[in-house]
Amino acid sequence: ANFAYDPINYEFLRNLSVIELFLQQLDSQDENIVEYAVAGLCNICLDFSNKDYIIDTPGGIQAITDCLSSRNEETVISSLTILIFLITPKSKDRIVTPSTVELMVAFSRNPNKRIQNLAKIFLSDYCSEQEVKEASSRVDKLYTS
Repeated sequence: ANFAYDPINYEFLRNLSVIELFLQQLDSQDENIVEYAVAGLCNICLDFSNKDYIIDTPGGIQAITDCLSSRNEETVISSLTILIFLITPKSKDRIVTPSTVELMVAFSRNPNKRIQNLAKIFLSDYCSEQEVKEASSRVDKLYTS
């Protein structure tokens, strides 16, 4: 995952199928493996080719979204960041879903400021006021039931 910080390594990492390897590890039972895989994806997804590869990989966005339910806060933070980076006109409908917006509303109330701030960025930059209002209502019902 550390090699993914440096853009000079992007082509090498693509040629070695490291992005695919990271994506495959997202459903590992080992929380450390998941944390490092999602951190690697977070580091590498700013590159347009890498972003497209992740978006175009069947199940890639869903695997990242599934990491939002991790107990590991670092995994959640990296997953939130990746989803924000991956939103494009091509991918928005697959990322900004009612269930994801509900998660973001819940995360916007999280005591961890990093999680809270990322969720607020997601909601303000990629969701309509109506989507946020409806998701907030659904989340409120869950907490008051």
